[in-house]
Amino acid sequence: MVPGSRLLVAVSGGADSVALLHALRSQPYRLFVGHVDHQLRKNSHRDARFVQALADQWDIPCRIVKVDVKARKKQHDETWEEAARYLRYNALQHLAQRWKCQAVVTAHTADDQIETILMNVFRGAGPAGLSGMPENRPLHARSAIRLWRPLLQTRRTELRNYLSQHKLKWKEDASNKNQHFTRNYLRLSVLPLLERRFPGIGARLLKMAKIFREMK
Repeated sequence: MVPGSRLLVAVSGGADSVALLHALRSQPYRLFVGHVDHQLRKNSHRDARFVQALADQWDIPCRIVKVDVKARKKQHDETWEEAARYLRYNALQHLAQRWKCQAVVTAHTADDQIETILMNVFRGAGPAGLSGMPENRPLHARSAIRLWRPLLQTRRTELRNYLSQHKLKWKEDASNKNQHFTRNYLRLSVLPLLERRFPGIGARLLKMAKIFREMK
């Protein structure tokens, strides 16, 4: 991103997004924070309060947006993941427009990329799906706002070390342990098994995705 760009940082309150926001504070950008409360947990408001307090502490403008995932899922016959993702990005787009931001920044990591690639493999995806998530693309097809994922080359273990080094706190989302959700199942059950059987499989999936991206 160009120095001086106005960036909306999507902060869930989890480890990755807290590390992202902290790291961006030292860069030449004008930052804003957006938190989307999916209201799928009784205590989700605690995460929202944590993010608001963090933004206030670091003197960054922040907005909390509540969305109704259950209603969206029922109305459009979507999965929980699909409904939540649509509402999340829709809310972030409106916030970015409100603050005249050039990009929405998310804390997707290399581990998220590995999970995405594996999900696409199981769906029978072609080259586009197997190339994984791009680091920088339009937020939507006709949007001038970009979607930037600067941590796609960074592993979660590196971010945990960063958080420890800077003595940063974060919120653990209990739903991340719910293996009903496909991504959690891959993260907690499938990938550990694959790594034991095929050590380094994650790195090889990332390499494969890079090859497919370079073929475009």
